[in-house]
Amino acid sequence: MAEYFYQQPTEDEVREYWANTIRPKESVMELNFKEKAVTLGGIALGGKTTFIDEKAWNDVVLPAISAEWHDPGKDEIEHLLLYNNDKYLCQRKKMKFDFSTQTSYWTTYNYKQGDVADLKTLYDVINAVVIVQKEAKEYEILEKARELNLEQLDYYYDQKWYKKMDEIQKMLLYSDFRVLPDTPVKYDGEKTDWATWRQRLRDLLPDNPREQFADNFEMFKFIQTLKYPIDPRKYLAMYPNRDVEYLSTDDQFQKYDFEVSVDFVSKTQLNLINYLETYDANFRPIDRKILDLARQLKLDEVFDKFNFAKFLPTD
Repeated sequence: MAEYFYQQPTEDEVREYWANTIRPKESVMELNFKEKAVTLGGIALGGKTTFIDEKAWNDVVLPAISAEWHDPGKDEIEHLLLYNNDKYLCQRKKMKFDFSTQTSYWTTYNYKQGDVADLKTLYDVINAVVIVQKEAKEYEILEKARELNLEQLDYYYDQKWYKKMDEIQKMLLYSDFRVLPDTPVKYDGEKTDWATWRQRLRDLLPDNPREQFADNFEMFKFIQTLKYPIDPRKYLAMYPNRDVEYLSTDDQFQKYDFEVSVDFVSKTQLNLINYLETYDANFRPIDRKILDLARQLKLDEVFDKFNFAKFLPTD
């Protein structure tokens, strides 16, 4: 039985093979001058079209094209295709003058006298522009995301603080009636305990947190460890015999508003019912900067549940 061994062809053999082998003609660059659009690799090969920025087009691309190929206002390229077999197709328009009507007009024709080496050089220039432009755009997006992230970080910490302020204000608001003279009580001294509780809530947060704390983290740590005093009704439920002094033990301080205020719980439940009855599932406001960034990053292709049509940008 004969044995066969594979032998790597030499560079000369490869070069000779391709020189004598007919390859299908495929475009490696398609250039639309009017739109400043270039497709590298050809659409048929999956090439993507890039619209070159105005400044890059004027400062880099046009200077790389000699007047022999493109003479603005006189003899201009409209479309240019460079193929993989060192052939090209160049459609130009030339300004002509009609002496009979004394008018100027454009006429379109195919230009065939150019040197393909010039187009290969142009390809290298445009390829570099496309790559750099892509990187610059992505960097711009990432920088914008970083800026937004820093803004959102400050916003996040501030919102944590404002949330605590809001909870305290609501607990005070919802318990206003507790200190009215005609409000029923369940034990002697309850109104005094209500006044104590309300004052303790007011004293929880400093007036100016940015001056009080060295940085965001210190403020965040304070908020995360903050505990609310329980109100007198919670105290009575915890110690029905009141054999422990009000707010004298650690178990009378809790982290969440719904754990310390009976009035906050009842009012929040009512608000939730109203919200569910009026919520419009087809409308969601979103910050315009976030929405624009989400579109650039095509986040709807990443998150299945994210539908741009469901969001209305806000400034």
